[in-house]
Amino acid sequence: MGSDDAVPERLQSAIKTPAVVAERCHAGVSKKGESLVPGERLTRDYERAHDEHQRAVAALIPLLVRMALESVAEVLPGTQRLEVCGEVNEDWVPILRIQRVLGAEATVLFDVAVGHDERAVEDVIDDVNSEYLDVLLDLSGDDFMGAQTIDTATAEP
Repeated sequence: MGSDDAVPERLQSAIKTPAVVAERCHAGVSKKGESLVPGERLTRDYERAHDEHQRAVAALIPLLVRMALESVAEVLPGTQRLEVCGEVNEDWVPILRIQRVLGAEATVLFDVAVGHDERAVEDVIDDVNSEYLDVLLDLSGDDFMGAQTIDTATAEP
C-alpha cells in the first residue's frame, strides 16, 4: 500500500480496538460501561471459598501420599519410599509416575525399567500412578514435577 492509500473504514475499528479494549480494561469497565470489578460480597465469598479449598488441598495431599505408599506396600512389603517423576506426557497432560520403589537401606523393590515378575505388582503400580499420584500432581501444582521422592515424611500434614 502506498502512503496515500486509505485504510478501509471496516478495518478502522479493528485497528482502534486493541487500544480501546486496553483503556477499558485499565479503567475496569466493560463495553457497556459496567464495572468489571466484583463487589465486596462476591470478593469475600470468593476469598472464603478459596481459603476452604486451600485447607482441603493441604489435608488431601498427605492422605494421597499415605494411600499411595500403603497400596504399594500391600504388594511390596517393606516399601519405604517411592521415587517418582512428574512430567508432561505426549498429550500435554501432567502425570506423576513411580520410577522405583525402595525399601529399608535403599533396597530396590521395584524398578519401572525392569518391571516385576508378578502382574499384581504391575497392576497396583499402574493404579497408584493414575488414582493417587496424578491427583496429587493436580492438587499440588508443579511441586512434584521432575524427579521426586515420596516417603512417610511427605505424608505429614
